[in-house]
Amino acid sequence: MPMAPFSVVLSHAELAYLLSLLGAAPLMGVDHNPFDGFNAKEIAVAHATARDALRARDLLRLDAEGHQLVNNDLLHLLEIYTRPDLLITAYRYTTEEDLPLAWFAYRRNSGAAIHTRPGDLLHAFMRAPDAPFVAEALADFCASDVTVSLPASAPLTLPGDVMATARAYADAGQADQVAQVLRTAGLDDVAATALAAELNHPVAVTAITFVATGDNTSARRRDATYWQSTPPAARLIVYTETGAVQISSGGVAEFLAIFNEMV
Repeated sequence: MPMAPFSVVLSHAELAYLLSLLGAAPLMGVDHNPFDGFNAKEIAVAHATARDALRARDLLRLDAEGHQLVNNDLLHLLEIYTRPDLLITAYRYTTEEDLPLAWFAYRRNSGAAIHTRPGDLLHAFMRAPDAPFVAEALADFCASDVTVSLPASAPLTLPGDVMATARAYADAGQADQVAQVLRTAGLDDVAATALAAELNHPVAVTAITFVATGDNTSARRRDATYWQSTPPAARLIVYTETGAVQISSGGVAEFLAIFNEMV
């Protein structure tokens, strides 16, 4: 039976202390610094408390000379977090919550890690065994346990400005105009009506960004929106480099395709 991927939950103080040992700065998911306003003595006390908590969980130990050694699994995870060649961010906004839920993934060479925020000043990290694991985790985060009962729609391609105009009308409550914009762009009445109904009745929207950086290449970015509506339906809207948007059902395969394209 395969072992579960290594996972750990760290407090912000623990994460900050570990990164100070590595000479690295926090990358993503740190909304504010809880040490702001602390003097040097107070920060030293916070670091000592974090160090003791890490040692108690065997995530940090001292060798015979008193040097601090980070658990190997945790060390590899932090190396991926601090020096990724692919970064994925996802912020899920719902109509019921003021603040979004956050999800992050990092890839470095052949390793990958997933980072979530289970509570205020808490960071949950998990090593991901492969790209399909990351893609499935991202799809699960976007869907948030909502079962889509409607059949997947055929993929569509639209100019980016058309989608922007349609969403602006939807946000303004001008439902009739949404379908008209889509028809004018060339969608048949069935496809335009279905997409307009979803844009007019959102329940959650997840903003997703893929950023790839390499030692010998310039940064590349791909943005996408996972749109959920009622009755239960979902669309993945991917913004291409040509300015068009590609609209699909937003399954694991679509996320995996973007992941593979970026790496």
